[in-house]
Amino acid sequence: MPQLFKPGKLCYTESMKKIVSLILILVTAFTLAACGSRPRITIHEKEYYTQPAVEAAADDVVRPEIQAVFDEYENGMREYCDFMYRYNSSGNKPAMADELTEYATMINELGAYFTCSAEWDLTEAERAYRDEVQERVTRILVNSAAGID
Repeated sequence: MPQLFKPGKLCYTESMKKIVSLILILVTAFTLAACGSRPRITIHEKEYYTQPAVEAAADDVVRPEIQAVFDEYENGMREYCDFMYRYNSSGNKPAMADELTEYATMINELGAYFTCSAEWDLTEAERAYRDEVQERVTRILVNSAAGID
C-alpha cells in the first residue's frame, strides 16, 4: 500500500485547505470593497440613498422634503398591506403574480431607503417623526399579519 502522507511534506488535503482559505480571503476582500460603493436605488426613476437637498433647520423643525420621504414610506407600506389582503383573499393568485413582484420590489426599495435615512443629518424633530412613522408602520404590518383592519 502506497504511503499517502510523508512526514515533513505537505499532503494534498493540507494544500487544498490553504488554497481554499486563500480563495475565501480574496472573496471576502472583494466583497468588503464592493460594500464601500453602494448601488443607487430607484423607485419610479427616483434616485435614493442620498438625503434630499434641504436647507439646515432648527432641531424643532421637520422639513417638508424629509417629511415627504417618511410619508412616502408609510403610504407605500399601507398600499402593500392592502394589496396583500386582496392577494390572500383572491381565488386566482397566479393572475396577480406580476403585481406581487412589483409590490415586493417597491417594499424592498422603500425599506432600504428608510434604513439609509438613519445616516442622514436629521433634526431632533425629524428623528422623532421618523420613529413615529416606524411605529405606525410596525403596527400596520402586525395588524395586517393578524388580519385586523
